[in-house]
Amino acid sequence: MRRKRISMDKIREIIRLKSELDLGCRKIAKALNISKTVVNYYVQEFRATGLSYQDIADLTDSELSELLYKNKRGCQKYKKLEAMFPYFARDLKRKGVTLKLLWDEHIADNPDGYSYPRLTWHVTIH
Repeated sequence: MRRKRISMDKIREIIRLKSELDLGCRKIAKALNISKTVVNYYVQEFRATGLSYQDIADLTDSELSELLYKNKRGCQKYKKLEAMFPYFARDLKRKGVTLKLLWDEHIADNPDGYSYPRLTWHVTIH
């Protein structure tokens, strides 16, 4: 089952709660009803930008998204995976096709590709 994508409003709220109130990931996760792993991911991505919450407060959703995902999108390994997203989306609609089966194909073509948990995470948030 595909997980729901986190809205940009929730991502902004994660950043605000961490930056302005210095709440821990568990408290933020509980407050927003999302996993602490997701909270930690966005906190780390935001920290990597070197900006403050005030710096990003006026950015549009697409500008913030680009800012948070720019490191990932520059990686060749990710570009190969990203090119496969339309194929994954199409194939997952077919009966009997699973992410595990698609991952097996991915690893056969790209031995240095993503691990199964990482691939499923990227596919479900994409």
